Amino acid sequence: MGAALGSPAQVERQARREAHAENGSRTVPGTRVVFGPGATAALPELVRELVAAGRATMPVLLVFGATSASRPWRRRVTRELDGLRPDVVEHARRYPTEESVGALVDAGRACGAGIVVAVGGGSVLDAAKIARARLAAERAEGAPALVTVPTTPGTGAEVTPFATVWDFERSKKESVASLEVRPTAAVVDPELTATMDRREYGSSALDALVQGVEAAWSTRSTAESIALGLTAAGLVREAYEAAVQEPENLGACTAISLAGLHSGRAIAISQTTACHAISYPLTLMTGLRHGHACSLPLGQVLAYNARAGDCMDARGPEHVRGVVRRILRALGVCEPREVEAVLERFRRLAGLEEWSEVEFDAASVAAQAATYGRLSNNPRRLSRERLQTLLEDRRTR
Repeated sequence: MGAALGSPAQVERQARREAHAENGSRTVPGTRVVFGPGATAALPELVRELVAAGRATMPVLLVFGATSASRPWRRRVTRELDGLRPDVVEHARRYPTEESVGALVDAGRACGAGIVVAVGGGSVLDAAKIARARLAAERAEGAPALVTVPTTPGTGAEVTPFATVWDFERSKKESVASLEVRPTAAVVDPELTATMDRREYGSSALDALVQGVEAAWSTRSTAESIALGLTAAGLVREAYEAAVQEPENLGACTAISLAGLHSGRAIAISQTTACHAISYPLTLMTGLRHGHACSLPLGQVLAYNARAGDCMDARGPEHVRGVVRRILRALGVCEPREVEAVLERFRRLAGLEEWSEVEFDAASVAAQAATYGRLSNNPRRLSRERLQTLLEDRRTR
């Protein structure tokens, strides 16, 4: 039987045990990654290699997003995999829900999928990851292999052992954590992001930046996650403007895709923190894109964490202050108060709204944010009352 779904902490402990058995120098067992412009061409050979190595069986279930029919990359991926005669299914929702994940489970069960290839943004990848884990739980032979092919540059979902199910009726999201959720392999081809619109691309790139920052200052961070997170944040800072304004600039877009990959690897180790906890109710209440919602509180939370008064990190306040200084260098600034100007400029370049343009109730957002476990990874204690104060202070500026 496949491994049961568990808490992020349980998954991390299991991952570390597995990694130690494989190679004592690794922090978590990794998803195999094929990266670079044109990497999509390697997809059929990768599938055959997984089958030959006994890590997968045929047939292939190919998962796309429901809005992908007109995207050139869908025709490209379909053409690459045509010789493997995959069964094709579409994920029907903007975000994974119990219903949409259930439909993918039904499709995988019906065709007896031995390998799932998920092509799309973070929501499509998350839905396929959860469906794969649920198929594993009902099969004696265990999980089908999972190959993720991101078509957005910043979520990192292609390499993480976490995924999210959204319930908009109850205004709630649930994090699902399992080694069965972690993809077997990922094909990251920056060319697939070329057809994204400016707002969508900018939001996704901001997600990579926020994940990188949070992976660095998380109370669960390691030397590896800090290095990966800072690298991700620095890559976004350097390449964001060119990538958002010039979709044909393959060098800039490759840097952003690499940032997303690094940030995903970083949060697979350390998880996210307060900005993500705040983003969930913001998305549920306002419909903001995920990366955009994560970016809005980042400047405020960074300034709060920089003071490191009531430190929650066992390594002490000096460690936190040192990490914040490294984050500031990665973002090209000297003081915490300068970060907000960087973020505002990035959002303007992508045509994304600022706090003053987003209608939400601070008390409600704070109350919901306080229920998410990611908040406990923040290096300074954040109560519901303090969260509300931060949100109200931001709205009045």
